[in-house]
Amino acid sequence: ADVLSQYELDLNYLQGHWYVPVADLMNIYQEFYGRRSITEGAIIDCTYLLFLEMKGEMVAVSTLFPIYAKKSTFLVDRFHDYFLGGLDDMAFWATQIYQLTSFMLENGTSGCYIPENPLFIQCTGEERNSSIVKPQRNGYHSSASSSLMKKVGADIISTGKGVQFRMNSW
Repeated sequence: ADVLSQYELDLNYLQGHWYVPVADLMNIYQEFYGRRSITEGAIIDCTYLLFLEMKGEMVAVSTLFPIYAKKSTFLVDRFHDYFLGGLDDMAFWATQIYQLTSFMLENGTSGCYIPENPLFIQCTGEERNSSIVKPQRNGYHSSASSSLMKKVGADIISTGKGVQFRMNSW
């Protein structure tokens, strides 16, 4: 769906540079989980990968989308009502998360069950089934951005409270 959006919608508002407020995000995670649950490096690495993926989509979609859309029209025809990623589904989950976030900002998090996946947050005092199997971490992505930085040509500029990503011209 993001590829179709990239092709059909006006996404010119997406900047050629991003600012990521790393220190603020670290404080939010600390407040939300009551402990340091993520590193600054993980925030920088993950947002850097998102930045590169967005730029890659912008380049690839303009070339490849028309070719594949003609061969498989299902997503093009069903984009707005397809339940996995359709606009209705995304709007539902965004609303759920915003309501829970508002509740926690107003009432605190002490009465909430907050697992790693925010889709399973509950603020009724009852924990959801915690027998959900989490995939084990194998360190595969642990240093992905440092090697990508050297190859891709994007700058990571440290600022006082965060970082900026800027794409060099290719």
